Amino acid sequence: MTQKVERSYSIKDADLLLTASTVVENANSEKEFLQKERSVWRDPFFNDISKRIDHAIQTNLGYDSAKHLRKATLSINSIQAEAVTDLAICKVQIQEDFKKTPERRNEILTELGFNLYTDIKKNGNQQELVGLLYQFKTNMTEDLKKELIEKGISPTRIEAIIKHADFLHSANVLQEANKSARKVQTVTSVAELNDLYSDIISICKIAKPLYSNQPHKKDLFSFNKISKTISGKTTSAASAKKKPE
Repeated sequence: MTQKVERSYSIKDADLLLTASTVVENANSEKEFLQKERSVWRDPFFNDISKRIDHAIQTNLGYDSAKHLRKATLSINSIQAEAVTDLAICKVQIQEDFKKTPERRNEILTELGFNLYTDIKKNGNQQELVGLLYQFKTNMTEDLKKELIEKGISPTRIEAIIKHADFLHSANVLQEANKSARKVQTVTSVAELNDLYSDIISICKIAKPLYSNQPHKKDLFSFNKISKTISGKTTSAASAKKKPE
């Protein structure tokens, strides 16, 4: 009978590895300060953990570079944040500019997808955001664009939203392609991930209090915040269940 090893973390393997890689990169950027506090973290401590992460990514995701995978994921989060902001600004301007003609206002909001995709900012759903962006792009005719611009909406804002549709789609495809090349995991590989998770959590727990007066640097070692950014979630039942740091 094959032995089964339970994961000691409750996020996806890919998100764990990307979060771990980000934490170690942050630690490397702060290593001069950290190594004064923890002599056992002197070189090549963080580099050795980076090698373990790269090995785990190759073993579990079939991908050769943690750095490229993490950049693909973070680019999605960056584009997503910009897109949500631009959409929110555009929507409120449409609502105000056409409030004296409610039928036309509602027609425009429906055409552009705002009445179908209503919780983008709240739930951070990438697929819904892509859907809204593409509906916006598809239905933004020259006549409608002219009408909105004449009301006072910036043409630059409209074009930015249209570009977000293509950029986010391309970045999302890249991320999923990176994550999809996953290999069959063995008991050994799960144990390896558990051990890596434990070590990363220790780094976070030790490093965070050292930055108690520097909140922006303290967040560099918040496993939960980093993992939520990686996954594109603002809330997580899994992280609510387990708050390791």
